[in-house]
Formats: sequence, structure tokens, C-alpha cells
Amino acid sequence: MAWKRGDLLGVAQRLIGAAVLALIVVAGTLVIAGVNAVLAPFAIGLAAFVMAGAVTDLVERAGFLRSHSYVALKRLTGLPRSAFATALAHFGLRAALLGVVCETQWGAERITALKPAEIVSLRGYDLSYDGLTPRQGPNYRELVGKFTVRRGAR
Repeated sequence: MAWKRGDLLGVAQRLIGAAVLALIVVAGTLVIAGVNAVLAPFAIGLAAFVMAGAVTDLVERAGFLRSHSYVALKRLTGLPRSAFATALAHFGLRAALLGVVCETQWGAERITALKPAEIVSLRGYDLSYDGLTPRQGPNYRELVGKFTVRRGAR
């Protein structure tokens, strides 16, 4: 919205599609993640709303819904770089939020000290520490840890 000149009703009408998409994303995430996780689906829906809003802004400014596609494409190429920068910044910031939320909600981490031949389980995977092997590089020496990851019989 333009500062001090923005039309809240007009913006709300243009973003109805983004809001509907966000609600669908929230509902889908709730179904996949389960109802016990409420904040993550809400944050994912918010990210989807802002990302769709960034694309909607470019589509509206180019006039894809009001004119022929070749005219709108010409308008799109004529938009100032700041319009693309704004859309890219909003899209990128929400993509980062999406990554943070998903990693926080569904990521797994376990810190443990393993001796050779010991096994630790994490989310259905068995990780066994096989030991260290020394390796000589062109101008360095290193110790390389070897691990085996199993899930069931695989």
C-alpha cells in the first residue's frame, strides 16, 4: 500500500485470492501435521499469504487479469525494478520463515557421545558409529568418522 494514500478496501479485495490460498494451506498443514501443532500451520499459512500477495501485486500492476497476456507481459517488463525488488524481498523473507518454521517444528536433533560400535536411534533411523580412520591430504592430516545409517533392514 502506498504510504498515506493506500486504499485498504481495494487492497483487501485484491488479496482475497491470497487469503483463500493461505486458508487452504493452513487446513492442509493441519491435516498433515495434526491438530496438536497450531502455530506452525498458522505461520506456514502466513508465509503462503505473503508470498501469494507478492505475486498478486506484480500480476495486478502488470494487468494480467484486465488485458491480453502479451500486453500485460509488456507492462510487466516495463515495471520499475523497485516493484520486482519489493516482491522478491517479501517472497524471500517468507521463504526463510517457512524454512525456519518447518525445521523448528519437524526437525530432529540428538546430541550424544558414541563409542565405536554403539548405536543411537532417531526418528526410526539407527545410526551406528564405526570409528575413526586417519587420512593424509596433500598438506594436511585428518581423522574421518565413519557412520552407518539404517532404517529397518535397509
